[in-house]
Amino acid sequence: MTGNRTKYLICILLLLAALFFSTGISDMIPDGRGTELKIGVFADSYWGVHNGYEHRIPDDAIKLFEKDHPGVKISYETGILKEDYTEWLAEQIVKGEAPDVFFVMPEDFDLFIKMQALEDITEYVDKDSDFNKEIFYRSAYRFGSFDDAQYLLPFECAPELMFANTTILDEKGIDTPSLNWTWDDFYDICKKVNSAASPSGEDKKEVFGTVNYTWKEAFAANGNRLFSTDGRECDFADTKITTALTFLDELDSLNEGNKDNARYFEKGNVAFQPMYYASYRDFIKNPLRETLYEDFELTFLTMPAGSEGDNTSILDTLCVGMYSKSRHKKEAWEFIKMLTTDETVQSEIFKYSEGLSPCRDITERELKKELADSTAGAQNINMDVVRHAMDTAVPKYAFYGQDEAENAVEYAVNEILSGGGNIRMEQVIQDRRIKGILSEE
Repeated sequence: MTGNRTKYLICILLLLAALFFSTGISDMIPDGRGTELKIGVFADSYWGVHNGYEHRIPDDAIKLFEKDHPGVKISYETGILKEDYTEWLAEQIVKGEAPDVFFVMPEDFDLFIKMQALEDITEYVDKDSDFNKEIFYRSAYRFGSFDDAQYLLPFECAPELMFANTTILDEKGIDTPSLNWTWDDFYDICKKVNSAASPSGEDKKEVFGTVNYTWKEAFAANGNRLFSTDGRECDFADTKITTALTFLDELDSLNEGNKDNARYFEKGNVAFQPMYYASYRDFIKNPLRETLYEDFELTFLTMPAGSEGDNTSILDTLCVGMYSKSRHKKEAWEFIKMLTTDETVQSEIFKYSEGLSPCRDITERELKKELADSTAGAQNINMDVVRHAMDTAVPKYAFYGQDEAENAVEYAVNEILSGGGNIRMEQVIQDRRIKGILSEE
């Protein structure tokens, strides 16, 4: 009887063990054989800077997470370059083998929504008492929403700002513009700078007002986003765009065809150039900065406000999302939360990357440290500009097929500005052409 009872108990235990492992309860085992969380990352810098740190921030985040979550192991595939990342990730999604957590570039957000690859994390955001969305800059956090649902959290960001050569402004007796400067102020300063570079021979070098101020900056500054969220619609005939095109035409006439020549700015020959803050951080961290750019000083400003808009910057944001078919959503959410809100992880952005943290307090604290450190080359950091830019920024265009759509607009703008005809009439014609292109995509 005893032998039969023992066999019976063994059978029950085996059945329970089978149930234990098949239902995923084994994920709770704190011995390293539990949950394996996979993440999707790319090896090089999102900002296109060769800084040598590659996976340093994710690696450090993984160590912290595994320490706090015994039984959870996190892995990722190495060596994937940013230029190959979208294709690699899309293939994993199609095969149903996507990582539980993955980084999402702006232009891929719409694609992954359409592929139903992203988990709606609204419920996690609303019900997690340890999570507070108010710690983020509003513009960075809003980027991850679609149709009133939250799909992504911001990991790293950089606003586009107007960088000013203060050496040129000082030499010409021009005051540095204020936070709320306008297109009129921008135009007047560019005109003064250009006219000061007269052929009289008094100046040793020819200088220009601005380079690389394009339709993207002008449209954003005048309150026009142009494309719909999914990029399928475009209102190029909007009258605000007419105003922006007219301003660009006037500005172009000052620059005598040199508006896109960035090397003039690098040589210290240009007063203004729009640039993402990540590029500026790369500039001030460059060990050769003092020898390469010793003849002039830079500062950064808000973008000039259009006549129908505001001092609006364009915000570039790298986000993190959860795979909709992940088998470990609780752990995936916890890791996403650590990546985007943990002070240790987010502070590392200022050591190992070039962007800014989307967390307001962390960015302001770290920038104040840089400002206090004279060796950091950051003496010209203006906290008011950063706050204003981050609070009022609009996201850069982010949808699948974005490059083709922007190329269509780029062609239209160039045709109008080089044609010398009636801007409004040409604008309507180009609007039809752009709509035709988008309908074929």
